Amino acid sequence: MLKRLSLMYKTDDVSFEVGRRSIWIGHGYHGSLLLSNNAEPYSLIKFQTERTIRLPFIGGFRYMIFNGWPQNFKILGHRFSWLPWPWLQIAGNQTVAYKENFKLWEFFKVLSATEENVPGRFDNDQRASIDVELFLPFLSDMLPALQNAKIYYEYAGEDLGAWWQGEDKVWVGLVGFQFLDIGRMYGIWLSTGDNELRVEYARNYILKGPFFDFSRDLRTSGFSRKWYRIVPFVNQGSIMGHHMGNAADDLFIEIMHKWRGSSLRFFYDSERHGLVNPSLLPEETPEKLSQYGLEYSRSFEALEVTTLLMWNDYRNPDTDPDPLELRPIPATGADDFIVGITLTYRFGSE
Repeated sequence: MLKRLSLMYKTDDVSFEVGRRSIWIGHGYHGSLLLSNNAEPYSLIKFQTERTIRLPFIGGFRYMIFNGWPQNFKILGHRFSWLPWPWLQIAGNQTVAYKENFKLWEFFKVLSATEENVPGRFDNDQRASIDVELFLPFLSDMLPALQNAKIYYEYAGEDLGAWWQGEDKVWVGLVGFQFLDIGRMYGIWLSTGDNELRVEYARNYILKGPFFDFSRDLRTSGFSRKWYRIVPFVNQGSIMGHHMGNAADDLFIEIMHKWRGSSLRFFYDSERHGLVNPSLLPEETPEKLSQYGLEYSRSFEALEVTTLLMWNDYRNPDTDPDPLELRPIPATGADDFIVGITLTYRFGSE
């Protein structure tokens, strides 16, 4: 079966695409809370601006909207980016997993989420996030060897409490709404030109202190296992968002060195799956994965050869084939060793 194929009409200002592929939302490099390429590609249509639209005294804007057809449900999503300065980007993102057949004008009501969690046609499963990307050019003045650097952050929710929603109708917080079942991602990237360092951490659970009040609505505190669970956010057996899954966290570190058409990359990934709050629920036994990888690439004009060595070490391994469920075996271990080679040939010239 054909995995990826797309046709695109593109001008200097906008593009329209029809095809079969994945959508990645956010600045995450190792994973993204809303959507990533962790699952199989799916059929979709997509419209986006190809250049930054600038307004005096306000800054630049970019927009992307798509509708897709994964296995067993449909997904609508969009991203609105604001670039007030060349070194800063702030974006809002929203995805809607739905199963109804809506008329074109009804999608405005779908995106408004006014009837989320209210029984009826417009009760869908929504996720949203706000992400920030901040470049740090001034660091090169303090560290001359440093050519480029950036930090990025994503704040996401599986649900939302807001004054405009029929289920809430109350003003929440300073801006009138608040994410529920919260997920967060933090990242930093440093480059000297020949060398790069990246550190990224993501989680979609919140640790509770010893005085946490369990009598409150648990959704408002982020105490949840359901990040990808309500409408099963799965395509062809894999989660469409971050590969760490529900109630999990992930620490990723990567170091890369480049020289004369070659590059050497070392990466380490530490994941814990099935976390709610181990300090308060000692019966919870999370699965733990430690991944070590070494990758070497060499370019020969139009041909690039990449070799990969990777070792996965599991503690309390999961035995449930369902990506949304976890059935670990306590006090056990497993591992696997992966060897790969990729050949890439580029036709034509740039």
